[in-house]
Amino acid sequence: MATFTRLPSMWSREYRETRQVLHSPPYRKNIFGMPVEFKTEFLVVGAGPAGASCAWGIASRGGRVVIADRSRFPRPKLCGGALSDYGVGLLTGKGMLLSRELDDLTVALHGSLSCFDGSTLLGTWNDARPAMRLVDRTSFDSFLLRRAVEAGAVPLTGAEFLGLERGAAVFADGARVVFDRMLGADGAASTVRRRVYGRPGGGRLGLCLGTFVPLAPAVLERFTPLGLQVRFGLLPYGYGWVFPRSDDLCIGVGSFGKNVPPVDVRKAMEALLAALELNPRSPLRGALIPLPETRVLPGRGRVLLGGEAAGLCDRVSGEGISHALE
Repeated sequence: MATFTRLPSMWSREYRETRQVLHSPPYRKNIFGMPVEFKTEFLVVGAGPAGASCAWGIASRGGRVVIADRSRFPRPKLCGGALSDYGVGLLTGKGMLLSRELDDLTVALHGSLSCFDGSTLLGTWNDARPAMRLVDRTSFDSFLLRRAVEAGAVPLTGAEFLGLERGAAVFADGARVVFDRMLGADGAASTVRRRVYGRPGGGRLGLCLGTFVPLAPAVLERFTPLGLQVRFGLLPYGYGWVFPRSDDLCIGVGSFGKNVPPVDVRKAMEALLAALELNPRSPLRGALIPLPETRVLPGRGRVLLGGEAAGLCDRVSGEGISHALE
C-alpha cells in the first residue's frame, strides 16, 4: 500500500496556501467592486480530471487558458476513486504526473476483487495484475488542478457558470469571460451541455449514494482480504461497492436504471450498511452519472464537451476518470 498523507485541516497553513494558489481571479474589479470583462483563448468550465487535464495540455503547449469551477478547491468529492491502468498510462505517459507522484496520491492498491449477490459471496479473484489503484478524489483532483495552474492555466474557482451571452461566458459573481474556444467539463449534470443542447434524452441521469467510514486498523483488516467488493442484487441495474482504503472504507451504491427512484437507492444503501454492521457518522453524499443510453455529444460550434458532460463513462461500471482524462 502506498503511503498517503490526508488532506490538511482547513485551519492549517498548507490548506490555506492551496486555496490561495487555486483561487486567483483572472480579472480585476472596477471602482464599484464589479468584475470587469476578461478575454482568453480557451475557457474550461469544470476543474475535475477532464477539465484539469485539458487545461494542463493547453497551458503546457503555450496556450492561454482559464479554468473555472463553482467549487473552491480542495473540495469533497463522492467517488470510489478506482483508477484503471489505462488512466495511469494517460497521466504518466503524457507527463502530467510522475509515477512517484501518482504513488503518493494512491490511498490503496488491491490485488483482489470479490463479487457478492446481496450478502452471499460468489467468489474472490486474487493476484490482479496490475493491482487495482484507489485515489482520494479530494486530493487527486486538487493536485491535477494545481498541476494545470503550474503549467500556466489561470484558475477561476468559486465561480458558478450561468450561461453564454453575446459571445461571453457569464458567471454568478458578475464576471464575463470572452473566449475563442470553450470546453464544458462540468460533470453529468453539466450546465454547459444544457445551455448548448437543452436536455437531450429527457435529462435523466443515474444516481449514486456513498459515504466514507473511518475504521480502526484492527477493524479494517476484516475487509482488506476481500479487496474491492462489488455487490449485486441490491437494486435494479446497479450495484454496491465496498472499497478498503488506507484508514477507512468507501461505501456506496448506484443505479443506471432510469426508472429507479432515489428512495430505492437510499434503501439499498441503508441495507448495505446494515449488512456490513456499520453506522457511519458522516452524512451520505449523492452524485449523478450518465445513463448507458445517454447520447455522447462532442459539443457544437466553439463549445466542446468532455468527460461526463459529454456523456462519457464506462457503460458497465459507470467509472468515469479514465474517459475524463482521455
